[in-house]
Amino acid sequence: KRQQIASTIQEILGAPTNLKPPPVEARELGVEDLDGYTRRHILIKSEADDWIPAYLLVPKTPVAARGPAMLCLHQTVAQGKEEPCGMKGDPELAFAVELVKRGYVCLTPDVIGFGERIPVGRQPYHDCSAFYHKHPGWSFMGKMIWDVGRVVDYVETLPFIDPKRIGSIGHSHGAYGTLFA
Repeated sequence: KRQQIASTIQEILGAPTNLKPPPVEARELGVEDLDGYTRRHILIKSEADDWIPAYLLVPKTPVAARGPAMLCLHQTVAQGKEEPCGMKGDPELAFAVELVKRGYVCLTPDVIGFGERIPVGRQPYHDCSAFYHKHPGWSFMGKMIWDVGRVVDYVETLPFIDPKRIGSIGHSHGAYGTLFA
């Protein structure tokens, strides 16, 4: 039954055209010192020509030398990762801030079509047709899950993370992204 469910989900998500996971690569764009944690603005390589904007929240007082991490996936909101980070949107959905203050390292990516991945003056899901032209057998959700995989690959390289203690959480869009991932 499990295999049947997994096959059905894979059929729905589709598959990229001739794409292999790239080597892990990240760029740091800036660091902010906040109350009890730092927030690092980073880019994580997803494809040769695509980078995932994200915030990495790191507690100032770690719970262990190699502690737990949580991926914090945003809901269907234009501001993307800024909502779980408490920067914009509903303060009740700032779960990355809540978790980092409890000792978790949190990574909050913008999924394709949201946050910094929306061109200025456009709306969420902008230019889906270019994506489908590039990857005709893939779905937007499939790409989102691919990107979650690249984010996990990155988090596993961090020396202060226990790679066996990585979780994911999200609300609405972020919840089903977590389930599919």
